[in-house]
Amino acid sequence: MAVIQRPWAPAPDEALWWFRPGSIFPARPRPLDFTLEVWASTAGLTRGLVLLNYPLYQIRPRLIDGELYVASVPSGIAEHDPESKMGLLRDSSLRYTRNPRGAWEHSVKPTVQRSNSWMAEALPESPVDLAERLRQLRRAREMQWFLTDRAVVGTLALLRKRLRDLPADSEDRPQTAAAVEEATAVLHEALAIVRDEGGTNLNAFIEQTAKRLVDIKVLDAPDDVYWLEWREVRQALTEPGDWKRRAGERKAHAPATLSTVPEEIGSTPAPNALHMHLVREVLALLAA
Repeated sequence: MAVIQRPWAPAPDEALWWFRPGSIFPARPRPLDFTLEVWASTAGLTRGLVLLNYPLYQIRPRLIDGELYVASVPSGIAEHDPESKMGLLRDSSLRYTRNPRGAWEHSVKPTVQRSNSWMAEALPESPVDLAERLRQLRRAREMQWFLTDRAVVGTLALLRKRLRDLPADSEDRPQTAAAVEEATAVLHEALAIVRDEGGTNLNAFIEQTAKRLVDIKVLDAPDDVYWLEWREVRQALTEPGDWKRRAGERKAHAPATLSTVPEEIGSTPAPNALHMHLVREVLALLAA
């Protein structure tokens, strides 16, 4: 009798351990914050860590009572053969950390700077073209975070872990310590360009879009744009709808203070849970 195996599927929300990420993430993102910047940064982080062979499937964001939580979703491949996956991660920790500044300077930095320049360009006059540019904006922002997390943030976490694990008398400590110092300097430069300058350009893009929506009588005030989701803002530029009411109702029902939801929700994983490997460290680096 044949045995039919169920195909692997990522864990549903209710099976995960959720925690407040802190770091660069807003504690209570509005609908546009959540569906644009939070989505782009967590999607980029996921891609970057997975390509570095971190033993996880996804960094998944979720709103609980309006407050932001994230979960590290276990990887089916890693859970099936953890030793092989950790071996690949060790290979990554050697392959991608030999020249911390090289990858940033030669490939990543020019790309993220081009994205910043693109975000800072004057917006098109046509609402249809602006809606298309807004679609491209989220993808461009995700790509900025992906490249930075892979080449800088994720690799620095690996370097720091390698340094911690080296014996005090190891001949490799001076070289590894120097690499950590150099990678830390690269991190600060990268965050200044991606997190700070990129965030400023993103906000300016949204503010100009909001002004356009007010000018064409779609919204009452520029800040109302943050109470629409990313897809809804695109629709509001080109499609009729009661966008004022939708934004107003969400704004009116938003809690005025943080709730009493605990810092962590769900079944807490073991301290050495595979899918949590260096996740906390990576999130902390984003706020460096």
